[in-house]
Amino acid sequence: MLDHVPALPFVDPRRVALLGVSMGGLLAPRAAAFDPRVMTLTWAAALLVESALRTVLVYRLPVDVMAGLSWVLLLGTVALLGVWSAWYGGRAERAAARHAAVPGTAS
Repeated sequence: MLDHVPALPFVDPRRVALLGVSMGGLLAPRAAAFDPRVMTLTWAAALLVESALRTVLVYRLPVDVMAGLSWVLLLGTVALLGVWSAWYGGRAERAAARHAAVPGTAS
């Protein structure tokens, strides 16, 4: 599937996401583990960790502190994910450019 979808004429191959529901919820992380094109799993995992941390903090901190900290956690998580995505995307583009520059490796 990850090879077929980007080849479709109406799909931007740089913007393909993988979402797993039910049995796909098992297969999507496996695909992410073995295919460097899958980046969105990191976003899902980071947001899940952020929400788990938020849940713990709600029971540990006073309401007025948590009301302000909640937005800081969310914005900080999204900002870090944005930085990570820019770095990871640039890394993939540099690797593709290096691969294309080696004679006999272009596909």
